[in-house]
Amino acid sequence: MEFATLTCGTGILKSATGKVTGPYHIEAATPIAHGHIDPSLFQDDDGTVYYLDKRDIAKMKSDLTGLAEPLQKTGVVDEGVEMIKHNGIYLLAAAHFPGLGYYNSEVQTATNIYGPYTGAYEAVSWAGHGNYFQDVKGQWWCTMFGDSTSAPVYNQPAIVPVKFAPDNRIRVDLNPRV
Repeated sequence: MEFATLTCGTGILKSATGKVTGPYHIEAATPIAHGHIDPSLFQDDDGTVYYLDKRDIAKMKSDLTGLAEPLQKTGVVDEGVEMIKHNGIYLLAAAHFPGLGYYNSEVQTATNIYGPYTGAYEAVSWAGHGNYFQDVKGQWWCTMFGDSTSAPVYNQPAIVPVKFAPDNRIRVDLNPRV
């Protein structure tokens, strides 16, 4: 996808070249959702794009200049929300703060994009605001930065390989590539 969200839900950027390296121009400059932070976009298998933030989801207009429907609650209340889909299951990840010096990627799942999202679990320790992505060979990864001295890396970016258990839960090898 050649689009990106601006922080604080303030708009949409589009790559002028169609490449992730940009350059980018403002596609939708007006706020998509006032007072919302850490937005992201998810493109479903049918090409439909959804706007996500810390507690809401909505289908985007086909030109991605705004919402095509009212925001709906997901039940997730933390920040840094991101969605992936694996084997027909929606995995909604968010940064989770269970205690001082511990900042994780927590995941909830649903069979419908609008939820209900249930079964919250810690997917990747020290990966709050982590991003899940699949490389060209089909391997899944998660970004992390290790916000604790007990993390495998501390205050530096890293990626960890992601595997999926038979129940679609995320499993990781915490031997990060820095």
